[in-house]
Amino acid sequence: MILGALVVGVAVVAFWPGEKEPEYQGKKLSEWLHDQPLFVQLPGGRNAWMEEQSGEAVRHIGTNALPFLVRWLRYERPAWRDKASAAYEKWSRPLFRHSMVRWLSRGKPERLSDAAMVCFQFLGPEAAPAVPELISMLKDSKAPMTSKRAVFCLGCIGPKARAAVPYLRQLARGSRSDISLDATMAIYNIEPRDVPIF
Repeated sequence: MILGALVVGVAVVAFWPGEKEPEYQGKKLSEWLHDQPLFVQLPGGRNAWMEEQSGEAVRHIGTNALPFLVRWLRYERPAWRDKASAAYEKWSRPLFRHSMVRWLSRGKPERLSDAAMVCFQFLGPEAAPAVPELISMLKDSKAPMTSKRAVFCLGCIGPKARAAVPYLRQLARGSRSDISLDATMAIYNIEPRDVPIF
């Protein structure tokens, strides 16, 4: 009896539908973002963030997209991908496929996390409810890619991300040069007078 109840409980938890992903024009948010190039070429040689249709979908979905975007931002590329990609690039040319290199270096979860990051530029100040979660990402020293994405997202939110400035200042003054410039730019977008002077 107890074992049966336990099995039913586990089955309910395992198969219970998760939070329903928001949609626009019959397509889920992830479908609007999946396999989208981060940049698209515009006439005259200029680049723009993703396709305008994706931006329109994200702006229409609005803050309902935030729980999913924040979840997708938390992706860290496993070390095996870099090792496998480097090893594969040494294969002989007849066996070499560029599609395999792309898959090894940037799988679907990473492409989705990068696209989620760009969505914060589409949402701008409207994404302010995500600031506390983005700040917690900044503090996670074990997730450098997530932290870097969070810095970009906070800069996109602008002045409504003011609570993140003390944490961004720490990163801007830190020894991690790859993120210190990003943090400085984010501070400038949030509050220009707080940009650290070195």
